[in-house]
Amino acid sequence: MNFYRFTAYNLITISLQAEPPKIIDSYNRLADIHLKILLSFPNLNLNAYSEIKLEQQGETGYTAPPPHGGERGFAPPGGFRDKREDFIMSISERQELSLMYILNSLLSLRSITKFVDTSPLYKSELSFLAKSLSSSLSRDIDELASQPTSTHSSVVSFPQLNQLEKEKSLDFMQRKMINNSVLIHGSYKEKLGNIVKLCNFLNDGNLTIPALCQKYHSTISESTHGTESLRFAVEAVLKLLILLSLERISNGVNSISVVNLRKLFFIDGSIEDVFKVKKVLDYEIQVQNGDEVLVLSKNKGVKSMDLIIQDQLEINRLSQKLKELAT
Repeated sequence: MNFYRFTAYNLITISLQAEPPKIIDSYNRLADIHLKILLSFPNLNLNAYSEIKLEQQGETGYTAPPPHGGERGFAPPGGFRDKREDFIMSISERQELSLMYILNSLLSLRSITKFVDTSPLYKSELSFLAKSLSSSLSRDIDELASQPTSTHSSVVSFPQLNQLEKEKSLDFMQRKMINNSVLIHGSYKEKLGNIVKLCNFLNDGNLTIPALCQKYHSTISESTHGTESLRFAVEAVLKLLILLSLERISNGVNSISVVNLRKLFFIDGSIEDVFKVKKVLDYEIQVQNGDEVLVLSKNKGVKSMDLIIQDQLEINRLSQKLKELAT
């Protein structure tokens, strides 16, 4: 299981080239195979993680450590403990798997229609991540506020909570040295701002691409080592969505004012970086009547569906000829 998991994660990481910003989707296709194998495992089925399994506590309120190691849980005397931490993959690791599948699916897009009409698997993973992470964050607040050794009030302030989360994350990283995933090591604010809200935006069928770009940039949390790689991936996805939107527009309109383009999609950086992210469209920036205008054309390196089908038929024809010669 770990082989498929870490191979997929590494493939997604190397699919994002930093300089210049570029998505190498051949790696995303390979990652998709590994991720779908993982998601087909019965013990990673979302139904198992959606059903909250509880165990009644003793008088002390303490629970035994999970079998795979980790910290002892806390609960009020006579209360209940969530047993999902005893699964073969912890709830945070399962959330991470969902996040990686969602990101990889978005990085693999080659048509805006695939973003609008997503697969049932994508929808279920997105819904699970948003709901389960929100639930986990609420449970963490309750746990931090009710620990017997805590000197904090049962009603903790958000600055206190963020500090506690960062201390807890730092301690975990020093002991485990696994990775810097925001889902495992991030603070409450980082998880809420960078993942939960992003999932809610992606889940909103009425949200346009420009609105998605605007809302994401206005709600993301401050950059840290734990969120830097995630933000880089999401920025690549947003650039790709802008590019695919322009491809759809280019079927009827082949030019657009650079000023209007920046306003429409809230682009602060280089226009060139949007087109470098994936080979979808050719472009040229011209000066017309004193204004910069973006002139679009179909990428010559991208084959039409008719040509792809013709190539496949030709391959089949040649394969049949070889079989006939062999006999």
